[in-house]
Order: sequence, then C-alpha cells, then structure tokens
Amino acid sequence: DNRGSNGGTAGYSLWVAVCFAINYTIGAGILGLPKEFYNAGLVLASVIIVCLAVATYVVCLYVVDGIYRAESISTILHENLATVSKYDLISNKKNIKQRLMQNARTGHHKQNEVPSVTFEKIQANYRIVRNEYQLSELIGIFGGKWWRFAFDICYGCMAFATLWAYNVLFGVSLARNIPFGPYTTCNRETDDSSACRDLYSIYVFVFWCWSTTMTLLDFRHQKWLQVSATVARACIIVLMVITAVGLSLSHWYYDGDTYTYDTAYVALNSNEIAMWDWQGIPWMIAVGAFAFGISVNAIDVIGPLSTRDKKRMSALWTCAITLCTVVYVVCGVVIAAYFGAHVVSPCSLGWLGFMGFKDADTQPTWATLVSWIIILLPALDIASSFPLIGTTAANTVHAFVFGILAHYDMLNEEDLAAYDHGVAGENDQQQQQDENATWFERCYRHRHKIVIKIIMCTFVSGLALIESDFEFVLSLAGAFGLLAVYCGPCVLHWKSTQFMRDICVDRNDAAEIDEQNEMDVADTPIAAKWRTHTAWLFCIPILSLVAFIAAIAQSFL
Repeated sequence: DNRGSNGGTAGYSLWVAVCFAINYTIGAGILGLPKEFYNAGLVLASVIIVCLAVATYVVCLYVVDGIYRAESISTILHENLATVSKYDLISNKKNIKQRLMQNARTGHHKQNEVPSVTFEKIQANYRIVRNEYQLSELIGIFGGKWWRFAFDICYGCMAFATLWAYNVLFGVSLARNIPFGPYTTCNRETDDSSACRDLYSIYVFVFWCWSTTMTLLDFRHQKWLQVSATVARACIIVLMVITAVGLSLSHWYYDGDTYTYDTAYVALNSNEIAMWDWQGIPWMIAVGAFAFGISVNAIDVIGPLSTRDKKRMSALWTCAITLCTVVYVVCGVVIAAYFGAHVVSPCSLGWLGFMGFKDADTQPTWATLVSWIIILLPALDIASSFPLIGTTAANTVHAFVFGILAHYDMLNEEDLAAYDHGVAGENDQQQQQDENATWFERCYRHRHKIVIKIIMCTFVSGLALIESDFEFVLSLAGAFGLLAVYCGPCVLHWKSTQFMRDICVDRNDAAEIDEQNEMDVADTPIAAKWRTHTAWLFCIPILSLVAFIAAIAQSFL
C-alpha cells in the first residue's frame, strides 16, 4: 500500500486495483461465453468481444473523466460558496450551472458569488481527491434528474439481475456436484423434482449467508480475498484451457452428460462449428456486455486507490480490459471447439466426469481433482465478485433513496449531514473516524447502507428461488447492462463536456488553445484525442440500443 501524497489515508496499489477490476469483470460471464461462441460462430464471437473491449475501455475512461470534472466543480464551489452541499450540487444542477455561467457572461462577480471560472482554474482542479459521487450522481450533476432517473432504472435492473444470476449459478453448480444429507446430486435444468429443488434451495441459502456477510465488509478489508481470488481464478482458467485443448486432441466424446472413449472420434475433426452465424449475435452481445460490465463499478475501484496511482487510470483499465479480452476469446474458442453443440451454461459443468486424455475404465485421481477444481470455479467466482457488485449496487440505491428523501425534506440533520459528507473534503476525516471508532459505532454510522445491503441480498436470493434458468437470467442482465454500462457513461461524457465548456469564462480563448495545442477546457489529465471523438457518442449508444432490443426480444420470444 502507498500513502497518498496529500496526507490522506493509505490506499492500495495499482496492481491491487487491477485485481479488483479483473474480479469485477471475470465472473459468471465467462462461464456463459463458450455457449454463445458456439451459437454465434468462433470468428464472429471473437470480433464482438474485441469490439466490446474497445467500447468498454472508452466508457470506463468516460466515467473517470466525469469524476475529474465533478471534483473540479466541487472544489471551485466549496472554495467560494461553503454553503453549497452535495445535495445542492446533485439536485439543483440548473441553478448551480446558472450561477457559474452568470460570471462567465459578465466576467466579474459579486459578494457570495463564484468568481469567474477560467480555463486555468478548471484545469488546475482536475484532481481526484474526494471521489464522493456514484455514477448515477455524476449523471445527475451534469445531465439533470431525468437522465439520472433513466440510468438508475437501467442500472438497477442490470445489478439485480447480475446478483440474481450469481445466486442461480452457485445453487445450480453445487446441486449438480455436492450431495447434502438425504439429498443426492441432480441437474436443476432437467430435474424439477421437489428433492432437487430442496437441494438447490439449501445452497442458495448458504450463498445468501456468505454474500450478505462479505458485502458488509469494506473494500479495504477485502484485499486478501480479491488478490487470492485473482490468482486462483487465473490458475483455474489456465487449467480449463489446457484440458479443453487436450480433450480436443483425444478420442473422448462428450454427449452433454457423460464421456465415452471412441478411437474413431477426434473433436477437432468431428465437431461442425460455424465461424460466423448472424442469428447468435443478440445473445452474444448481451452476454459479452455482461462479461465486460465494469465501467459502472469504476468509481468503487478508484476510491481506495493510492493518490499516486490515481494518475495512472489509463494503465489500470488498459491492463484489466486487455487481460479480460484475451481470456474471453481463448476460453470461448477452445471450450466451444471441443464441446461443440453439447457445450453447457455454465461451461464448467462440462468437466463433470472428466476422464483425462487416455482410455480408462475408472476416473484417474488427477482427473478427479481437476474435475472438482474446475467445477467449483463458479463458487470461487461469485464468492469474490458478489461483494464487489453488491457494494456498488447498494451505494447506488443509497444515493438514489437518500436523494429522494432529501428532496422532500424527510431527512433529519444527522442523516442529511451524513449524506452531504465529503463535499468539504471530509472523506479522509470520515475514514480516520471509522478506523478509530468501535465496531458498534461504525455500524451505527453506516446503518442505512447496512440495511440496504441486507435487503438487497435477501431479495436477489428470493428471485433465485423463483427462477433458476441461468442462461435466461444472464442474458437479461447483459441486455440491461448494454444500457447502463455503455449508454450511461456516454450521456455522462456528453453532458459533462458541455457543462465545462458552458461555465468557462474564457471559453473563446480555450477554443484558440484547442486549435493550437489540441486542448479543451473539458480535457482531463487522461484525455486522448481518439477517445474523445464525437463519433463514439453516436456509435456506442445506437448499437447498444439495437442490441438491447434484439436481446430482450430473443429472451422473451
């Protein structure tokens, strides 16, 4: 860990942040990709994954740009109008902007007004110090309440469907492989008996206990889990790829249920797999979007990052997204190539009964060990991923609910102060208070988020008991993820860029600077000309909307 140069609390390093980002991304999505690779064709699916990776990189940095711009505005307002709260900035966007623009038009200010907001002042305050806003709040600051409301609906559907999918995945995987008491293992997809449902329900309850406990932990206390999970996940994925390649060159035939040794069979020569199938595009894009659903969580990854490493955002997302892209393409192609039409979702269940590479009457010990390790990948994935997604979802719900309560004056002074904390740069102070406080004091201070997290974990576990079709839930999460993950940050970039240009008093001078030095008042320290091109703001949302409609239609029709 590194201590921030501003004297704030210690934060984790860039590589720990990369581990968090990878764990946010490589979760249940990778287990559904091989089936979609088979349905869409190996080449088309690979092209889609690469395109989604580029779009994800762009929107991730759109979110970081939004953080920089909000920090600049917050700092300028606090320096001159100490009475402006977090709630005022989020809910009274039009009034705040008018007050800032008034001096942009007149070039002077009166007492209790903000001095002229110059190009240099805006650029000088592009620093990530507080990082106090959720993505929905950033959209509210720059876009207004209706854009924020639309995002909250899309994100809420995506987040709850994602957590729902994690519960289903855990229950289905363990019910298929681990008996419990009088209940024997069963395939939940084909077995609708009461005994199978009871076993599945038991494991959903077990997961509820784990997920609720881990989601209540602060990120700073999850470093051991996230780093360990990253290393373990990497080893298991390598194991899946190596064994899938070995099976492709062997004579073992998998019929979707059992392995049979046939000397006349070789998967690479026998499986007829399309390279390009247009019919598989909708779900391929939806599941791919789910697999890359990281940008909406960028704020929570950045929060505990050390001050020094917050300047290396491009490196953070480049490493995380590149690694994820390589893993997705390799796993999708190799696993789909062997299992072919019999690839299952989640794909890890295909290793049940794995017999190795040579002819054998009984399962070798090493093959048994490999089978169990790979089959239990879902449990490892969601055990580390659920707390991350759950925390982000709970923070967004908290911000949404408290924003409404504050709007209607339904918060007492203590709760309103807690909601507004951080606008005056008090985040470090609050973290220090948390470190010095007793366990009961910390629980009381964060009681609202604790209640929201418990309700949220209980709700998604209940959904898992109602519907256990993993592929359906995964595609549903991915469909809404297209709107939240890709359209939301595009709206943020569009509105925040416009906002910064409007409030700049010397924006004409800034335009001249732009022509001469390729700079803009809205350019943050991580700005790149290719990434800020307007074409992205048209291509990404339009394609996301089309894919969303197609995925929803295919899911329900």
